Amino acid sequence: MRVAFDGAGVKWVPVLLDEGHKYHRLLGSVREHVDGACAYCARAYGVKDAIEEADFPLSAEYRDHPSLRTLIVDGYEVVTF
Repeated sequence: MRVAFDGAGVKWVPVLLDEGHKYHRLLGSVREHVDGACAYCARAYGVKDAIEEADFPLSAEYRDHPSLRTLIVDGYEVVTF
């Protein structure tokens, strides 16, 4: 399992990193599987600085986006929601 925050989903990263948020522990439970947040989308949605300050990884393999192709080649099934 791999988790990537992409599109408007990147706005959730700073929210979920807040220890007071009720789903903070959920993020912690899958953190080892998180590839990061899309660097392009983080900039576009204005949360890049907050993500970087939290030392959360940004994913930028293909034109500042995560590479879905790489995941598929590695045998992962891509599910979006």
